[in-house]
Order: sequence, then C-alpha cells, then structure tokens
Amino acid sequence: MLSVVLPSLDPERRKAALRNMLSGLCTLPERQLERIVRLQFSALQQLSDALRGTLLASQMEALSELPEEARLRMMKTMDKVMMAT
Repeated sequence: MLSVVLPSLDPERRKAALRNMLSGLCTLPERQLERIVRLQFSALQQLSDALRGTLLASQMEALSELPEEARLRMMKTMDKVMMAT
C-alpha cells in the first residue's frame, strides 16, 4: 500500500509520513519490529528499481530525523534483518 501512496506525495510529505511510520514502529517490541522490517524489505524487492530507490532514499532521510534512541534502534534492527538474508 505504501508503494502506491508514498510515491504520489511530494518529497516533504513523503518524508514526514515515513518519519511518523518509523517513529511508531520503534515503539513495538523487538520481535514485532524485526518481523515488520523483514516484511518491508521483502516488499521493497518486489518494486521496480526506480521506485525502490525513491522509497529507500526517503526512508533514510526520515530515519536521520528520528530521535537518536529511535534512530539507533531502527538501524540496529535493519542491520540485523539484512545480515540474516
């Protein structure tokens, strides 16, 4: 669903939406967060290179704006999931 909605938003609104989503995800228990990140990475692989690149760039921008604790938790989880694949 996000792959349809987010690309249609202007870059600032897309980044804000992703920042809100990431912030909310960081409140989840670790196992749930890992599962969602794993599903997200899997879904991204189904997209065209251009769309995947747009969404990943926006996500990294949004991630950089999270509070440090949330940013580090999300980065740690993303690294863990990527290393497991």
